[in-house]
Amino acid sequence: MYKVSKEVKKMLNKNFSISFKLILLTFLLIGCNVTKTDNEGNEISEKDLKATSSAKEQKTLSLNIDKEQLKSNEKKLLSDPILDSLDSFSNETLKTAMRSLQHTYWVMAEANEMKDYLESAGIELVGEPIVPGNEKKAEFLDYGVVMSGGQAYVVTEMDKVIVAFRDTGSDKRWERILNMLTDARATLKKMSYLDDPELSEIKAHEGFVSEYILFREKVIEYVDKHPNKEIHVVGHSLGGALATLASFDIASTLNREVNTVTFGAPRVGTNDFRNAFEKLPINLFRVVVANDPIARVPGMLIPYEHVGELIQINESGDMYEPSDINTAILFTKRDFTNHYKSSYYFGLVGLYTLCENEEYLKCTKEITNSLANAERESQEQFWKKIPLDKVNFPADKLPVDKIPVTKMLDLKDRLSSLTGKLGKMKPWEQIPWEDVPDQLDDVIPEENIPWD
Repeated sequence: MYKVSKEVKKMLNKNFSISFKLILLTFLLIGCNVTKTDNEGNEISEKDLKATSSAKEQKTLSLNIDKEQLKSNEKKLLSDPILDSLDSFSNETLKTAMRSLQHTYWVMAEANEMKDYLESAGIELVGEPIVPGNEKKAEFLDYGVVMSGGQAYVVTEMDKVIVAFRDTGSDKRWERILNMLTDARATLKKMSYLDDPELSEIKAHEGFVSEYILFREKVIEYVDKHPNKEIHVVGHSLGGALATLASFDIASTLNREVNTVTFGAPRVGTNDFRNAFEKLPINLFRVVVANDPIARVPGMLIPYEHVGELIQINESGDMYEPSDINTAILFTKRDFTNHYKSSYYFGLVGLYTLCENEEYLKCTKEITNSLANAERESQEQFWKKIPLDKVNFPADKLPVDKIPVTKMLDLKDRLSSLTGKLGKMKPWEQIPWEDVPDQLDDVIPEENIPWD
């Protein structure tokens, strides 16, 4: 097991160098605000920012986490891995999350290196790594972006079967992908590949669905080779979006329970998707570090919703209070460092250490459920405050037929109030308002309103 720890740390060191490059990349981001702002989009003065940072630092110091205990727990988590059923939050959940995070490192490796990492950890690859050919790669609208790292694997370990999806890592497409996810054109597509006729009508993010289809055949085939093994699905970043779709697919197609952990994953579907997801035998925990931007998109106009339970922590591992949840899509530069896998690694070690303390009262299923509900409520509240002049807003290409009518009517009023503030740019004049009813009859379901 010493080898496992050594290999993981080796990959972590490599990841730190990647992190510095990505920090530089964030200065080039277009389509999202990188000024220092509060939740309502108002700029924060340097004085207020320092006061806020100081308060957070004092709160972190007050937790009194012993450094030696952190080191000891880090070694314990790596040398004594566990993959447990995720039916309820506990310290075993965090051990499972750490092992799941390790798989998100291993799946980043090239195929020949990957086999060495897995072999040293006593993990057996099922079939071959799943790498769809370049000629089959999915594109999203006019961006031409492949959503994930384009690789996955299915392995067996501890009498479990694990599906892991690669994330984008240091790929230069990262900037374009983030802009695509914050764009109002994050449209939906039916999951027509599902066997259940009712579920196949449900829609999810077009880009994620298109790419998951490239992996689906092999994922289902390899998992089905082990009908008696407990199933775990993992993914970081956009790989987490594919992990969410795979969990839905495996549970509905193979009628088997699925345990899923995602790290910094974006939203995948709307309320219909979430309702169907929660009726399936899926136990999913989303881990989010602080203000990770990817976990806050998409969802500006089309009402995307997250699924599963939420473990949201700060950089030291302290679990958030529901009132601390922030879903604003107005990012600051420092938010992007929260997305790196190294932040998740050390955050999990910190939370595990805190949860070993009996006086720390946040390690309960009630907390993770409350955080998930608070995140959805925060998203809806943010819509009411969102400063439309500060976000990527291609109004001339909005998917009018997919935006709730109530939101469109509100949008019309608020965009009109911006007259004179944006100079010559008047995108709202290009929206086909004649297609939007003046009043909404609550008796008529929105999907039945005659848009044409």
